Amino acid sequence: MISVALLEKNTSWTICFLAVCFGIGSWVATNSLWVELPIMVNCLPESWNLASYLTVIIQIANIAPLTYSLLKHWKPNVVKEVPAIYVVLITGTASCLLLAFFWRSIDMVGGEPHSIGLLILAFTLAMTDCTSSVTYLPFMATFREVYMPAYLVGEGLSGLLPGLVALGQGANNGAGCFNRNVTTTIAPTKISPTTIPRITVAVTETPVPQNLTICDQTLRSINFSPEAFWFILFGLTVASAVAFVAMNYLPLAKKHYSAVDNYVKAKNNDKPEDTQLDCNDNSVCHDKHDTMEKKRSTLSPKIFFALLFMQAWVNGLSNGVIPSIQSYATLPYGDTAFHLTVTLYSIANPLTSFVYFWVPCYNRMIITILTLMSTVCGIVIIVIAAMSPSPPLLGSSGGTALTIIINIGFGVLVTYVKVAIIYLMRLEGRRALFWCGVSQQVGSCIGALIMFPIVSVFRLFQSC
Repeated sequence: MISVALLEKNTSWTICFLAVCFGIGSWVATNSLWVELPIMVNCLPESWNLASYLTVIIQIANIAPLTYSLLKHWKPNVVKEVPAIYVVLITGTASCLLLAFFWRSIDMVGGEPHSIGLLILAFTLAMTDCTSSVTYLPFMATFREVYMPAYLVGEGLSGLLPGLVALGQGANNGAGCFNRNVTTTIAPTKISPTTIPRITVAVTETPVPQNLTICDQTLRSINFSPEAFWFILFGLTVASAVAFVAMNYLPLAKKHYSAVDNYVKAKNNDKPEDTQLDCNDNSVCHDKHDTMEKKRSTLSPKIFFALLFMQAWVNGLSNGVIPSIQSYATLPYGDTAFHLTVTLYSIANPLTSFVYFWVPCYNRMIITILTLMSTVCGIVIIVIAAMSPSPPLLGSSGGTALTIIINIGFGVLVTYVKVAIIYLMRLEGRRALFWCGVSQQVGSCIGALIMFPIVSVFRLFQSC
């Protein structure tokens, strides 16, 4: 049990804390964009389509991990994880700071207004977060496997912390799509022998102010501004960068490097990276290496690729498909439903990651069943979004509760599957973790590229 492993006497809680802080920086920027989305859709010209724009931009940013992977393959002695992570952290931290100043920067593109500042900075943030999938996970293989749970909890906290900040910011109680009344009126007409009174049905809606007015109302209804939110995000990325530096240079951290990793480097006469130490006694390293290898599971190629496919599938749903249409599935029930769904969905991620390490699952059949269950939840969300702006139980508290519960259930299932597969890959070694990260990004990219034309080009989903 991993929970027992976490209580071993030779486990450093300081290193666990640093691993958690390091993991927070993995996806905190992208998750922050999503939890702040309910406010931004009321202030930026893309409106409800902003989610679709962000989704495709985030997935186009996969060019960064793709480039890194190719360079890593062609120039393995030149391209190293540690320098790449430094580039990721510096770029991400700078982008978070700039976002506080330029998130409302709007310019004309193709004759239409677009939030250029947000979209450009979202792209740079997405490049750093996507690259973290193929750099952070292999880097954690530098440490003993007991510290992988701490990193994954931190990765989950990258959604929880922005979500808690968003909850503190406050949810705007918007009207959604159900504040409309249908009345029947008789339109006066001039009576003649050949005409009869014309009866018409008029749909009257609650007057909706212009977009700028809606934005002003939204900003007045929250407890602190989006600018303050982005400054808090900036602080989180700085903390992650400090933790990474400590994990590289603290003598305490170096005492907890993986014996397997050090032994392989000593055996190959490779110079260790800055994050690794040479073994003083190769025979000791050899013994530890054999012990660790016996602990590792041996997956057949068929099972290995099946796990990678499931990882790509659930990431395609959770990072590509559902985010593109989540606003259509929740906003008809009101801004509060949308805000709570996005925020609680982000909070469910780290809580599920933490629960996994006390209730772990190594059974591949159970992982497959959970993948199918998450797919069913995803289909339900897509169906609700397709029925927008008149989804089931519109205007009732039951409808609001239903959409929130389904979205959170979907988030819990996909997160549990992701963590279970990652841990199985950790037992296979550094290279397996690398391909696990690649499958995450490939699945996310395919899901987003499929949904973007459906949502933003053909406009198959309708807003209020």
